Amino acid sequence: MKYFIRSLKYFVALCVICVAILALMLATGTSALTLDQTVYVMFHPAVTRRCSRQSWCLRRLYPKFGFVVRKVEGDVERTANRSSTPSSRQAFTLREDGG
Repeated sequence: MKYFIRSLKYFVALCVICVAILALMLATGTSALTLDQTVYVMFHPAVTRRCSRQSWCLRRLYPKFGFVVRKVEGDVERTANRSSTPSSRQAFTLREDGG
């Protein structure tokens, strides 16, 4: 649930930035289009379909290429006053020993 809330925050921030840029372009006269034309170009059905296809492709490819695997060389059980603590089946966490 916290990731859903985080993604909503990012979406709202992106919308605010988009509206601010659009308002700035219209206020300074640097936009060649009117407000209605700009909104139409941004949310035209062809653009929406293209973004949906790109999002679908990214969702399919990210698990294969998006994760980083780190190799640790040496003695991972005990290295320079640190000990490893298994935090999950595939990962471990190095914690500082007390003392």
